[in-house]
Amino acid sequence: MNKLIKATTIYKALYEYLTYQKDIKNLDKILAEWEPTPLDAPIGGNIGDLVNICAVMRREAMEQNDKDAGRGDIRKAMKVVMDNAMKIVKFNGVYMINGQQYVCDGHQAIRPYHPIEVDITPAPRTPQLDRVFSEAHLGSKQTLELPTMAELKAIINVGQAEHKAKYGRKANEHAIPYRFKNSNLAVNAKYLKNMLTAFPDAEATCKESNPHGGILFQGDEGEALLLPIKYNPES
Repeated sequence: MNKLIKATTIYKALYEYLTYQKDIKNLDKILAEWEPTPLDAPIGGNIGDLVNICAVMRREAMEQNDKDAGRGDIRKAMKVVMDNAMKIVKFNGVYMINGQQYVCDGHQAIRPYHPIEVDITPAPRTPQLDRVFSEAHLGSKQTLELPTMAELKAIINVGQAEHKAKYGRKANEHAIPYRFKNSNLAVNAKYLKNMLTAFPDAEATCKESNPHGGILFQGDEGEALLLPIKYNPES
């Protein structure tokens, strides 16, 4: 586990740094096609060396991910997204872009650092999820204070009871909002629960320039994006 955390920590830091470099046009494609070389040679500090380190750390994270006990949680969360995609867009929501796996239902997207076996054929046409994730890494960010899973489950349980009393059979059609303690942003509480199921150790951030553009979750085994919802506490 220590090796996984170390590899993914270095990978995330380098990935974010490289996305700012003007010479890097499509980092996901570069990493997918890069042939990593051993790190026992002297490192010059140029962009090529940094890309190589990033590629090596990505490979180590992929290799170690199979041994990590938390992987099953990612698979569970991905299945929730795929099931939701079938209801919303009538498709399983699985995509492969430049060797990177994504699942997306239009509200939440998960990108594991290592492809998870889902036994489903990816879409022949893919949205630009790679660009969306890359852009989410850019610019100044605000860190959001996340609830514990116990707190979130309590909010969902109360919300479900209230919605059932208010909306009856249509209760499931209405989102249960969760508003972050240090922000005006709100999200669907059930989707947030899915994010924490996938990445219980996640850090959640939003762009200061566009907080409603999406919340980025970064964990040891992958990352995800969740769209906020409109929320009026008085309604």
